Amino acid sequence: MNFPRSAGVPSFADEWRTMHADCAAETPPTSLEEARFVLDLHASDGPRCLQYLVAAAYSFGYDDE
Repeated sequence: MNFPRSAGVPSFADEWRTMHADCAAETPPTSLEEARFVLDLHASDGPRCLQYLVAAAYSFGYDDE
């Protein structure tokens, strides 16, 4: 789920990108879709990225039917 910065990108993507930009902040996602967006956004940041860890914790065990 890669949301490029271009015309036609849903407005929530820009909002989430801004909200979850700082790897040192623990900004919890409010939905599974947002958590997956954050996981994709911070996938290459390494183990000290709190955004990635919080999103992973949110989505862990979530029943995705």
